[in-house]
Amino acid sequence: MPPVRCGSLFHNDAEELARLRREIARLQRDNKRQYLRAQLVESLPEDIVITDLEGNIVDVNKAAELSTGYSRRELTGKNPIIFNASENAKAIERQIMDCLQQSRIWSGEMLQRDRYGNKRMSEFGIFPIKDGDETIALGSIKRDITEQKRMQRALRENEKKFRMLFNNARDCILVHEVKEDGLVGRILEVNDTACRITGYSRDELLKMLVYDIEEKDHQRERITKIQSEINRTGRLSFETVIITKDGRKIPLEVNSSRFHLNGKYVELAIARDISQHRQVEELLQVKSAAMKASMDGMAILNSNQEYIYLNDSHIKIYGYDNENELIGKSWKVLYNEDEIKRIEKEVIPVLIDTGRWRGEAIGRRRDGSTFYQEISLSILNDGGMVCVVRDISHRRELENNLRFLSLHDSLTGLFNRAYFQQELKRISKKGYSRVGVIVCDVDGLKLVNDTLGHKKGDEILISAANILKETFSTGQVIARIGGDEFAIIIPDNTPAVLEKYCKEIKDNITRQNAKKPELPLSMSAGYAASDENSLDFDELFKKADNNMYRQKLYQNQSRRSTIVQTLNRALKARDFITEGHIERLQDLVVKIAVEIGLPEYKLTDLRLFAQFHDIGKVGIPDRILFKKGPLTTEEMNEMQRHSEIGFRIVQSSPDLIPIADWILKNHEWWNGKGYPFGLRGEEIPLECRILAIADAYDAMTSKRPYREAMTHREAVAELVKCAGVQFDPRLVQTFTRIITENYNVSANSPVQSQRG
Repeated sequence: MPPVRCGSLFHNDAEELARLRREIARLQRDNKRQYLRAQLVESLPEDIVITDLEGNIVDVNKAAELSTGYSRRELTGKNPIIFNASENAKAIERQIMDCLQQSRIWSGEMLQRDRYGNKRMSEFGIFPIKDGDETIALGSIKRDITEQKRMQRALRENEKKFRMLFNNARDCILVHEVKEDGLVGRILEVNDTACRITGYSRDELLKMLVYDIEEKDHQRERITKIQSEINRTGRLSFETVIITKDGRKIPLEVNSSRFHLNGKYVELAIARDISQHRQVEELLQVKSAAMKASMDGMAILNSNQEYIYLNDSHIKIYGYDNENELIGKSWKVLYNEDEIKRIEKEVIPVLIDTGRWRGEAIGRRRDGSTFYQEISLSILNDGGMVCVVRDISHRRELENNLRFLSLHDSLTGLFNRAYFQQELKRISKKGYSRVGVIVCDVDGLKLVNDTLGHKKGDEILISAANILKETFSTGQVIARIGGDEFAIIIPDNTPAVLEKYCKEIKDNITRQNAKKPELPLSMSAGYAASDENSLDFDELFKKADNNMYRQKLYQNQSRRSTIVQTLNRALKARDFITEGHIERLQDLVVKIAVEIGLPEYKLTDLRLFAQFHDIGKVGIPDRILFKKGPLTTEEMNEMQRHSEIGFRIVQSSPDLIPIADWILKNHEWWNGKGYPFGLRGEEIPLECRILAIADAYDAMTSKRPYREAMTHREAVAELVKCAGVQFDPRLVQTFTRIITENYNVSANSPVQSQRG
């Protein structure tokens, strides 16, 4: 037997021990990194689904459980196709599997279905990743784009409707550029009537200028008289002649108006083929029957400017019953004094000089009301005059509405962002030495929209707009520049004045909230003023915006908590919570918690849980919440959303975050038949199991409008019956024992009679 070399043996043992220690340290580091990665994935707000290369689900995070309605246990081992509601679900699955096999990223849109059958459109991504030598797949549902898709469809439908109206219009409609020198530029859009009249296709016209189809003589008139007039007033009525593709000449009556569109001037021209109109004017001289049939008002005046003939349309336009009321009277009876002076000064000289005039005027009806009209005047050989009139009040109202909407926010009536930016440019050219900007942001609007609905959110925005209108004068520009953001431009003001305005906004909000405390308004405001040496509006606005956000961050948490408390009061105001229910429930859950030995700090959270457990019902419509008969499947699905709504509400308040998960899961059943995740047994948080028993007992032993209160014995019997089904059986035993001992309730008396 060879001799044993002890020194070598000990040496090898020491090396092996050191190697084992290094290996243990490495494994501990790896485990820590894996734990941190798992915690990161779990806390992400996006839905995370991890699958293997065969497409089977390995794990999901909490956001995915909430989104799909399935628990992690239910999803493990399943194929994600169970919540793919797309018509081509199989094809999408094949694409995803091909990408996984080739370690390529896949992304796209997918119609997702949760366990209750609700559908939403989501952006979805698959990201193959390496785990050692093994490739696994990480799936991430990026965001819910259902509302975005709905808006896109609505916009497409509105565009179709507008295009149909646009193309079916009997008049020729043409939109073209206006150059910086005021002259017309490239044609931007035409309707079908314009193509039919000119003989050109839409594509051909969009490559042309207006001058390309207009007769040369009329081009010169446009450049001189017509162009200067529209540059001055922004609108004009005139006649012109176009040359069609096949060489024909067609006279047109044109009504043009100019306005801003996407930062540049454009001109909208509505033209009517007046070939027949011209013939009618000639026939007017012989009092033809065509005049009587015309929809336009037509009249003949003698050399003394007195009416000698009027057709029925002319009489009706001015509100008279028959022509005898106007025959022999001057045209002046149909206009007020200011308009008569304008016509005598501006129209009559042109009519005498050229023999013709076409334009707009303000007529006066028999009852004294006024209206916008188009007038065409022609001098006759005997010194008389032919007058053609058309009521354009409706068209003018439409133009004014379109112009208003192009510069204003439709909800609040304030200026919109386009006007705000346009006004900044205008002010920069005016040479103000100092300019102030105030930026305001409505606090908690998303929380209100998510819980009480967008109608309530709109009411808050309107209230905010009214506060700003009350604070600032009409001469200052107040604009809604974003979903919940407003801005005000105040020329020639100092920081001290701007600060005073911000304080006045706050004071006005305080007064309004005192009058309407049911849903208080809160706005953060920040300001910035330019110095006298420089005026950089981008930098000025950015500074005001940053100041606003600093204030918002400073006060955000307390304001969110205020909103949560307000929502809880709103729930009570709906008469949902019976009197004393919260106090009794808090007492019951604490007694159970003490009996089973929960620590003191848990009792405070349990009391909050009892107080806010049903807060999500503030977002459920009254028609469902107070329905006396059984709920339909659709109504039940809507009702079950209250736990998710409550979860979102309390997450916005730092004081309530510890109970958020309990509120989400407080309707789970011991046998797994509850909602939203179908948790079973001890998967359900202990606090939720405690509250479920106490809440059920108090509900059964409280008198309701539609039934009498149960006795203690009846309520306990019902709890025992549901133990192991709806309730934790061990907690039911504990509860029934302590409730009987503490209250010593008679077997045949309602519990409330013992409590007074």
